[in-house]
Amino acid sequence: MVIIPVLANEKNHLDWPHMVCQDIRHHAHTLQSDLLVILEHVKGRTLLPLPVGSEKVEFMDGHSEP
Repeated sequence: MVIIPVLANEKNHLDWPHMVCQDIRHHAHTLQSDLLVILEHVKGRTLLPLPVGSEKVEFMDGHSEP
């Protein structure tokens, strides 16, 4: 789906007001999450989408040193 990366890319809306940018990002993420859930549901599987910003989170092994 091409529309999500285009709308989510901050370079594409540099001149837009901050609130409009936030709203676009929110709706783009919601659309992407809903589509992923529906596609997995059609396949007979359950999918729980990750929250906004989770792609920037680093996962650490519980046994590794900080």
